Amino acid sequence: METNSLTNTKSSESSHAVKISNQRIPLISLVTPTLNSSATLDRLYSSIYPQLNYIAEWIIVDSGSNDDTLEKILTYDTKKKARIIRMERLGPYAAMNSGIMAARGQIIAILNSYDRWHKDTAKQVIESFCKNQSIHVVYGRIRRLADEGGVLIGDESFCEYPRFRMNELHPSVFVRKSVYEIIGTFNTKYRINSDLDFLLRAKQASLNIQFDKNIVVDFYVGGLSCVELPRLSDVVKIHLRNNTPFGFLIFVSTRLFHAKMLSYLENNGFIRLARIYRGCVSLLKKISPRWYE
Repeated sequence: METNSLTNTKSSESSHAVKISNQRIPLISLVTPTLNSSATLDRLYSSIYPQLNYIAEWIIVDSGSNDDTLEKILTYDTKKKARIIRMERLGPYAAMNSGIMAARGQIIAILNSYDRWHKDTAKQVIESFCKNQSIHVVYGRIRRLADEGGVLIGDESFCEYPRFRMNELHPSVFVRKSVYEIIGTFNTKYRINSDLDFLLRAKQASLNIQFDKNIVVDFYVGGLSCVELPRLSDVVKIHLRNNTPFGFLIFVSTRLFHAKMLSYLENNGFIRLARIYRGCVSLLKKISPRWYE
């Protein structure tokens, strides 16, 4: 593994905080895995640039891009906060783990190279952690958008489920670095389900997990989790290892059917049908809420 830092600043985790109104606030270490990501990097960068004051560092973990991904990053004005880590291609979660282990900030955020923050995402995250120092994990809403033209497909938060208020898409989940020292990083044996495993481990460890509806992240369809759907066997194993009640296994299995249907519609250009299908599912939740608990 090779690290190329675009800044010579050496700082401890505790130093990555700033004073605002006499209050010392933590800063975010933003981790972005890349692999031939040049086509979507501008979208991501334009969303984080106005929020760099809240970011201690932007860690780009590249798994062997052969396009101009790294060259493009070097052209960005990152206020000397970008760090590049080069590693072999071991999968997205291995790349995330490398970034997490290298992070110096107190809060860890992961943003895929094809996704973006909203204009005040970082500010909202820091405010949530500052309001309650005992919070370990904060998660927000995910807006799913079609890649072509950024057409909104759905706005998800999972907050309507009373027994398990958690969004398992990692771009909308923000974690204190100390949490990874308590429960470990992502399990790389799961190719696209390790974020779910991590969050269930956090829940089993009785960590303080809070939902903030004001935190919004845009998730663009077309990434690995959309192209390659989760294996039901992996999902069942994850829940069994984390002592999830059997009733929730039924919920997850049902949701996988929805995921397969939505993935087919979205990836084949049936955006309007996907939105109609989501509306029907939302209506079903209201009619039969217990089935979704």
